[in-house]
Amino acid sequence: MLRAKVYLLFLVFVFCFYPGSSKAKDICSLQPISGYLISKSDVGTESIRIMTDKGNVALEGKHSFFSYRTNQKKPYSSRRILEHYMKHLEKAGGEVVWVEDASLGGKSFTGKVNNNGNETWISVHVKDLRNYDVSVIERTVTDVQKSYSTVLQNTQDMKDEAEARLLLGTVDKTKQLQLDVSFKPGSAVLNSIPPQFRRIAIMMRMDPDYNFRVEAPFDFPSKGTSEEKRLLARNRQRAIYDALVASDAPSSRLSIEYPLGQNPEEISKARIVLK
Repeated sequence: MLRAKVYLLFLVFVFCFYPGSSKAKDICSLQPISGYLISKSDVGTESIRIMTDKGNVALEGKHSFFSYRTNQKKPYSSRRILEHYMKHLEKAGGEVVWVEDASLGGKSFTGKVNNNGNETWISVHVKDLRNYDVSVIERTVTDVQKSYSTVLQNTQDMKDEAEARLLLGTVDKTKQLQLDVSFKPGSAVLNSIPPQFRRIAIMMRMDPDYNFRVEAPFDFPSKGTSEEKRLLARNRQRAIYDALVASDAPSSRLSIEYPLGQNPEEISKARIVLK
């Protein structure tokens, strides 16, 4: 029993006095309300869900959890316990971002402290008057940026999927798609890979029955021979094909062969055509 108590005190010490921001230390020096002792604790780097002003969200970072218990005959009220921690939060320069509706019993709150781009979150939940839990999540600038980047990526994925569905409708009607590509003059080198290619790859995965032939234009000087023009158009086909595959389009459903009897002069713009 003594060894377990020493271990719990060690966890509290490690969490509250490790090198970090002064404001984080203020929150960590959360002394439990008098008469309550730690009954359980845990320290990790997992993603956990807590209530915020944006609803129940997952936060990644260093997570420390403490559960407190008392055997007092007259334990404190939920309000008294929450106010104890809100006071520490205010002292650290933080703010309360969510409080449980009083009509629901008002047994929880969440607060946050910002310090030079770092975030320290605290969530307190009173299970009953003899037991309450405290969770503290510390997020570095990298964690915050990673979370923001994830939101941006999810938003971009949704936009790409919506655009891919529009492209699918165009293919259903016209049996082809014009490609937004440009080449260096007289060359088979693409100036850049357009975002359209990523959406085409998504579109092809939406309908696995579609197979396409890649066609490419040419802008060879008039003195060039017919064979030189054909070679340029074929090399541009290969460049478009490679760029589509690099954008995750399935290579097995793309072709770079001209249909028999078609001349490169007849193609004015790059496109993919249903086979």
